[in-house]
Amino acid sequence: MNAAQAVLHARELPVAPAARRPWGLRETLLVALAIAYPFHYDTGTAGTVIDASLGDIVVAIVFLGFFVSCLWDRIAFPRYLPPTVGLMLAGLASLLVPLAAPEKAPAYFTPLAGVLEIVRVGGSAAWMLAVYVLLRRAPSAGLRVFAPVSILAASLFSIITIRESLMAWGVRPGGPFPNENLYADYLAFNVFLSVMLARLDERDGNPPGLRVPLWLTTPLLLVGILATGSRGAILGAALAFPVLLRWRRPASGSWRRLIPALVALGLTGGGAVAYWHANPFIAGRVATIVSGQGPNIEDREYLRAMAIEAFSTSPVLGIGDGQFPGYAETVHGWRRQPVHDTYLSIAAELGVVGLAAFAWLFGLAIRDAVVLGRGPAAAVAKPALAIILAVLGQSLVSNGEHYRSLWIALGMLAAVYEAAGRGEGG
Repeated sequence: MNAAQAVLHARELPVAPAARRPWGLRETLLVALAIAYPFHYDTGTAGTVIDASLGDIVVAIVFLGFFVSCLWDRIAFPRYLPPTVGLMLAGLASLLVPLAAPEKAPAYFTPLAGVLEIVRVGGSAAWMLAVYVLLRRAPSAGLRVFAPVSILAASLFSIITIRESLMAWGVRPGGPFPNENLYADYLAFNVFLSVMLARLDERDGNPPGLRVPLWLTTPLLLVGILATGSRGAILGAALAFPVLLRWRRPASGSWRRLIPALVALGLTGGGAVAYWHANPFIAGRVATIVSGQGPNIEDREYLRAMAIEAFSTSPVLGIGDGQFPGYAETVHGWRRQPVHDTYLSIAAELGVVGLAAFAWLFGLAIRDAVVLGRGPAAAVAKPALAIILAVLGQSLVSNGEHYRSLWIALGMLAAVYEAAGRGEGG
């Protein structure tokens, strides 16, 4: 049975016993990645803002080691690399037409901005590759190293965030990130990581007491997301949470498993209500999710209208990768801004070709997660799917295609898919 056939029969796969791996370089790099990932800073050139992470250093080390090892080891790439390359090629193709006839290129066309956008996709893919390389030999063991460190760091940031927002009204804390939406995405990522770790413990028959800290950190992280005032992150997380629910009736005697979830839910609800009353500024901002009126919403609607118009002028290959901010400024006299909608941004800049490449990438990932979710690999696959869906949901109101959490989840999923192909439960 080949890897694809094994995955399609994932329901019948046995759960591989947790490997007792000695602490080594992989584990050290996983800890370093979990600690360094949240420390971000912005840099800009050619009218494009690029967010860099301290974790990029760890990714570069893994990336370099991977290619050096290819000199003597069998080459294995994550299965989501071909559609990612397809997305990059779509970006390149969108630049070739104006580059081929520069005298006819529109006034807003900036080749460097397009090249930087393609490089950003490549940088995001490097995170996927690094996580895949670090996890592929023993996904569960690797996640048991990465996840606790990441959750602990996020919980500490969340405590600081909640304190800051209660002491300074009218401020949206961003933690170690330069952008509150990126920070909220990071906290949501760790919420789903805590669920993943709890499900792994439950699957492998570990004592229930080990999961108590995880059920306590989840409410803390959720209230931290609320404190950022990120409407997109709240919307994305809400859309993704149903994936984690178990829609079948619990077996006899298993109702006690609901107790930790109910406790966590109660703590989250109580904390959210208390915070809601303590910080009217954040409460009013989050309330605009329902009302549809509030800060920046009118501007975002105008940006979407501009993106639709740009798509209509060049529906096949778009106006060029990374060109929308210049288009908005030159054609409409607007300030240089992204669309704040990943799907309209891709449609405007890469056209139908780019949308097809994007759909190929995430359609494949979602299909794999659904298939893996039917068997023992569900402990990892379902939370990874929730991370992906949360970012895709947040991308309705932001440009989330470069969020590192999205590419980390793709790396996790690729590693678990390969493990399932070897007959392991992930």
